[in-house]
Amino acid sequence: LYTERIVDITEASQAQVNDQLHLVALNHQVGASADYDLLRAQVEAANQEPLVIAARNSRDIALLELRRLLNVPADQPVELVSGLLASADSLPQVDLAAVALDESGRAGVEAAEASVEFRRQAVRVYHGDYYPTVKLSSSYGGQAFPQGTFPSRISDFRRDWSASLTVSVPLFDGLRTHGAVVQAEADLSPAPAQLAQTRAGGAIEIEQARAEVVRAQALVAARHETVTQAARAHHLATVRYANGIATPLEVSDARLALQQASVNEAQATRDYLLAIAALERALGRPVPLVNAGGRAAEIG
Repeated sequence: LYTERIVDITEASQAQVNDQLHLVALNHQVGASADYDLLRAQVEAANQEPLVIAARNSRDIALLELRRLLNVPADQPVELVSGLLASADSLPQVDLAAVALDESGRAGVEAAEASVEFRRQAVRVYHGDYYPTVKLSSSYGGQAFPQGTFPSRISDFRRDWSASLTVSVPLFDGLRTHGAVVQAEADLSPAPAQLAQTRAGGAIEIEQARAEVVRAQALVAARHETVTQAARAHHLATVRYANGIATPLEVSDARLALQQASVNEAQATRDYLLAIAALERALGRPVPLVNAGGRAAEIG
């Protein structure tokens, strides 16, 4: 979506350059523009073409990479659900007040907690080898001794029942049990510290992701305002040139400023959406969103 947005920006800039070239050519025909202005407009139009081609190539490469990640053939058509990178006006906003800055639910924390419990149970298991083992077994069966081929009476069966109780007392096992217990306790010893470190690192990661969302959100608003101002400046420069007040250089500078501002806005929008994804990853669960209209939104 980002590369598609860059293609739109470069193509729009190319259209502006071509319009400016057409206007300069008309002025040149009536003697209102110098040869230098015409040559400059022609060079600027020619220089915009490689930018458009590069943007289209980046978009095609991004689609190929997407197909690779989806494990689909490279020639299979792919249609994105979202057809356009969201603008600053329609971007969802994170309800930071509803974001609990705790590390519960994180896969790393849950894995560390499971590791502590596993090592604690391992110590208990190896401690059990110090105690005697009691085993009770019983069996009951019958065997037939018929006079013919098949038993004809119940008395042909001989019943048998046996039971045994076995007590095994470990006297000496070459300190194998002691070594296993010591090893298990050694494995358990750093586990709580690792769990605490994981929790602390998770809290820091959540706070960093939250701060990045705030920064990216402010940057998107600033870039959007800059695009509005740059578009207004380009419009005024075009009108001024059409009325013979401004020079083609002023129009060119205003167009370049508008193009760069649009690219910066697209980058800020992408960074903001990535910041939301990073906050989701840090929390280990979806974040509460509010769309531009103030309604609750869900991540899909």
